[in-house]
Amino acid sequence: MLLKKPELLERMLRAGKLKNWSELAKAVGLSPQAISNYKKKGEIPPRLIFKFAETYNISIDWLLTGLGEMSNAAGPLNRVCAIALVETNVDRDNGSHYAATGYAVLNSEEVVYVGKLLTILRCSGSVAVPAIKSNIDAFYNTVKP
Repeated sequence: MLLKKPELLERMLRAGKLKNWSELAKAVGLSPQAISNYKKKGEIPPRLIFKFAETYNISIDWLLTGLGEMSNAAGPLNRVCAIALVETNVDRDNGSHYAATGYAVLNSEEVVYVGKLLTILRCSGSVAVPAIKSNIDAFYNTVKP
């Protein structure tokens, strides 16, 4: 999934005290052309955000939203992580369409359970996956606003 956040690249420049796009590209191990393409499209792959945040000890929440503290004072092992909440809308003519609906901050316990759930859901061929998806849908439908 790509995040549509063009201002995020501007925050990266500011946070890393980088002078230009070439310096940003070098900081994250990409070509200046790749950064230029991300900037033009306004789409940034999450791996780029995570790498930058780790390299410069910058809050992922701040990079994504511009809110809160820029520095990750908690350190890399204790930080909370902002994630995009993704809702899948199936378009019968064009297949699936993914839209980021917002951000949520996970505490350390939630991170563990989300990780465990992703591990299960990514086990292709597992007979448990359809059952888990069905249960998640059922629980979601009972609690969604």
